[in-house]
Amino acid sequence: QWRHIEGVEEKKKHLEKVFQFLGEDAVGIPELRLMFTIGQELELRMPELAVDAYRQFSQLAAKSKLPIAEQLVKRWEAVLRRLELPGKPIEIQGFTLDGKEFEWEKFRQGKVVLIDFWTTWCSFCTKELPELKRLYQAYRDRGFEIVGISGDEKREDLDKFLQDVEVPWTILYGKEGPSPTVQYYGVASWPTTLLVGKDGKVISLNARGEKLREELKRLLGPIEEKPESKPAKQ
Repeated sequence: QWRHIEGVEEKKKHLEKVFQFLGEDAVGIPELRLMFTIGQELELRMPELAVDAYRQFSQLAAKSKLPIAEQLVKRWEAVLRRLELPGKPIEIQGFTLDGKEFEWEKFRQGKVVLIDFWTTWCSFCTKELPELKRLYQAYRDRGFEIVGISGDEKREDLDKFLQDVEVPWTILYGKEGPSPTVQYYGVASWPTTLLVGKDGKVISLNARGEKLREELKRLLGPIEEKPESKPAKQ
């Protein structure tokens, strides 16, 4: 039934039935799998519904004695921390690639900052790099910055990628793995992008593509689009 329902309002109504259904019996693997599937879909497509869903799922899963239920509750708490960021400041931890501890408060200093959670193996992430570079070059002098937070499990994978592909903005990693910020905000989908305003508060949870261009235009003004040069006739 869930798969065949479309629209935010329709999904919202059906969620109440899902909550009721899940609360009728003990929470086992099938119930946890259902919560996980519905939660992921809402997180990606309808984050406004995901907040209530994860809260309810966490309460239900907490009643289960299965070890995996405890793991899911912890993950959902982290995801909720991210989904509830709009209008709030974000905490960023990690080290720059030269080994220096990243100081978020000193870095942002009244800038509009895109936080880009990405990995080198994510094709969507790498395909978006050229467009991000164009926006970075166009808006950097107006107060736009990007912080890339790598989710690569191995630092050598990141280093190898950056030997071949130039990325002009700050990239963060952890001491012996990805930045703890990844786990703190429950990031498991790549790319995940958060836009932070000049006041240090999160504006958008999904600032990508055209939406990012519109936000930058609204916050920092329009830019002159240079027409692509055509090859000279032979």
